[in-house]
This record gives sequence, C-alpha cells and structure tokens, in this order.
Amino acid sequence: MEIANEFANKQGISRTVAAQHASRGFMIDQRWADVAATSNDLYQGGNVAEEIFFAVIELPGKKPRAVCDTLTEIVAANPNPTRITLCNVTRAAFEMRKRAARHKIDLGDFWGSTK
Repeated sequence: MEIANEFANKQGISRTVAAQHASRGFMIDQRWADVAATSNDLYQGGNVAEEIFFAVIELPGKKPRAVCDTLTEIVAANPNPTRITLCNVTRAAFEMRKRAARHKIDLGDFWGSTK
C-alpha cells in the first residue's frame, strides 16, 4: 500500500498503474534485511550510505521489470532505460517505524521476518 501511494501521490502515476507496479513488490523480500537495517539506522538518527529502492524499469523493446537494489546498482544494471519508476523503500520503512512508534505499535517481529 505504501509503495502504491508513493507512486500515485508523489509521482503522478494513475492508481491502476501504481497498483500494478506495487504488486511486484515481492522483490523487496530479496533485500528485506537491508531495508530493515537501513530504515532502523535512519530511525536511530544515523546516516545511510546507500538506501534501498524498489523500481519498475522499462527498457526499449522489453517488458517492464521490477528490481529492489541500491540506486547505484539499479543504474549500473539498466543502462538507457525508457522509464524508471522508483520508490525509496528505506524511507518508506522509516516512515512506518515512526508511525508505529507514534501509535505505540510493536513491529519487532515484522522487521525480523523474511517471507
């Protein structure tokens, strides 16, 4: 939901396309430990060298594909894209941490989980 809202509200993508992109979010599982660690570093007031992004990449003549990596890795692996739709997953998870804390919701098990 957070990814779909990010795409629709901040990037001006239609809700239908945003939902289609977000439905590929299972890719985030591959980098879940990094998302949990980087979002926690931000939550604790630290800095993060490389944040984790979820992206849907359109390359000429190919179907769109989803990836979850650092921005450096995404750009290096996908030269000359037609379009890249990005969501900073580290920042989205950071926002989730802040909201959970504000409402006194314990998400300890959530951050440690990998599906």
